[in-house]
Order: sequence, then C-alpha cells, then structure tokens
Amino acid sequence: VSFKTQVAGTHVHRHIVLLVRSKESGEFGALGISRRDELAFKELEHPSITSVLTSFKQAYETWWHAILKVRLGLPVDHDPLSLAPICWRHCCVNVAGKTWEEACKGFEEQSSRSKRLYEKWKMDGERFK
Repeated sequence: VSFKTQVAGTHVHRHIVLLVRSKESGEFGALGISRRDELAFKELEHPSITSVLTSFKQAYETWWHAILKVRLGLPVDHDPLSLAPICWRHCCVNVAGKTWEEACKGFEEQSSRSKRLYEKWKMDGERFK
C-alpha cells in the first residue's frame, strides 16, 4: 500500500507499507518504516482492508497529514522460488475530493477481487493492467 499525503496544504509526502493478511484468521495488519510507531506498524487485528486503512488515516491525521491518494497492489506469491512478477500498484483511489466512505468502497472492491486479479496477473504479467 502506498499513501500520498499532504501537510498543511503545502508539503506532499509519500509513504509505503506492506499490508499483510493472516491465513488462519483472515485479519489484516501492516509493516512499514516510520519514526512514528502508529505509521509503521498495525497488529494483525483488522477484519478488513478498510479497517487497517482507516487506522492509518487516523494516525496520519494525528500528525496533520491529509490523505490524497491510496494505491493498492495485488497479493504476492509466497513461494520464494516464484518468478511471477509483483504488481505493486494495481488500484489507485484518489481520496481528495471524496468522503472516506466513498474511498473505502474502492478498497473493498479491490480486496474482494484481489485473488482473481492476482491469478490473472501471474498468467499475463505486466501486460495486464
């Protein structure tokens, strides 16, 4: 997941975190690098992508960041010998000018189709957009 944020209407920042999902529970969490704990790590306790992204939104707002854009990639193959390409940016949701609820619909749509889209991505590689 990548976030594009803006502070005080002037400075634009970009952030990247790895969204993870537990195979056992299906819950989401995230790993990232930040000086702020709440912007770098989310426990595997979120029932949906929307939940974990909302948690990030609240954390960014704590530090006066407004989210402008969120990009979601597709799942990654867990086989360490896999040669399948990685799709880092499959879905881009422009948050600016929308309510957070409207943006969440895009996240959930992406989440519901991610396995099928990932299988297509593995077969077609970067030709599939």
